[in-house]
Amino acid sequence: MTTVELAIRLLRDLDVDDLTLLSAGGRLDMVTAMNTGLQKHHALSPDHLKTTQASVTLKAPESVSLDVTNGLSTFTGWTPTAAQLYSTLRIDGDDDLDHRVISTTDLLDDYLGTTGTKAATLYHDSISFYQPIEKIVSNPKIDVGGGEIFHKHDSNWWDTFRTQRKRIGTPRFFCIEENAVNNGSDSVFSMRFDTMPDKNYRLRFDIQMSPQKVTFNDLVTPANLPVRDDHVESVLLPLCRKALFKSKLWRDKTTRAEVDDEALESSRSFELLAVTHIAPKGNRVGTPEGY
Repeated sequence: MTTVELAIRLLRDLDVDDLTLLSAGGRLDMVTAMNTGLQKHHALSPDHLKTTQASVTLKAPESVSLDVTNGLSTFTGWTPTAAQLYSTLRIDGDDDLDHRVISTTDLLDDYLGTTGTKAATLYHDSISFYQPIEKIVSNPKIDVGGGEIFHKHDSNWWDTFRTQRKRIGTPRFFCIEENAVNNGSDSVFSMRFDTMPDKNYRLRFDIQMSPQKVTFNDLVTPANLPVRDDHVESVLLPLCRKALFKSKLWRDKTTRAEVDDEALESSRSFELLAVTHIAPKGNRVGTPEGY
C-alpha cells in the first residue's frame, strides 16, 4: 500500500472528502498520525522486520598535517571529512596521548606539545552511524579470514583504553560510544575498535533500522509504506486513526471509545500473532557425538 492510499482511508474520518482540499494544518495532522502509527508498529514488530546487513571498511592509517597550539584543543590547516571524524589522531610531539577528532576544527583533549605545524597519523578506529540506523545487532566479522570482532562490555577496561597509547594491528574488540543526539549531533553513535587497524579491513554485521518517515510530499506523490501489506488494515490503520483523532477536522467525536478500543486490540493481536521467526528454529536436542 502507498502513503496516498492510506491517507485516503484516513480521510473518511475527517470533514474533508478530497485529499487535495486538505488544509496545511490538516496535512500536518495526517502526516503526524501516519508517522505515529508507523513508529508504534515498528516498536511492536519482531526483529526480522527491522534487521538488515551492513558492510563498512576500516581504512588503513593515513598521514595528515595540521597546525596546533600548546594548551588548546583547536587546530587549523586540515579539514577532516565526515568519515574521519571521531577517529584517533597521533600527533608528533604529543607522545603521552592519542587524540580524537571531534569536529572539523577540534580535538577532544588539549594539545600539550610544542606549537607549530605537525605531522600526524590518522587511524580509522571509529565508524559513525546515522539515522535511520537504530542499533548494532551482531558482532562484526572480517570478510577475509572470517575473524569476529567482539563487543567488550567492561567499562573500566575501555576507560583505561581511552587514556593510553593504543595498539595497532587487527581489530579484536569494539564498544559503542554515544554521541549526544539530543544535543544536535548528526551521528547517532560510533563503534570504537581496539586494536586500531593497520590496513583496510572490510566488516559485515547486522543492524536494526528505525522506521521510515512519511513527508508532506508523500501525500502528493505516492510512496510505498514500509510495512507488510497484511499489516496495514489490521494494525497500522487502527494505530493511525487513534493518532488522527486529535485533529480538529475529525468528523464524529463520539467514536473516541471505538477508535481507542480498535487500536488497543490491534496492538495486542499483533504482539500475539506476528511471525517472530521466518525460518525453522534449529533442534538443539540430539544424540551426543560417539553414540
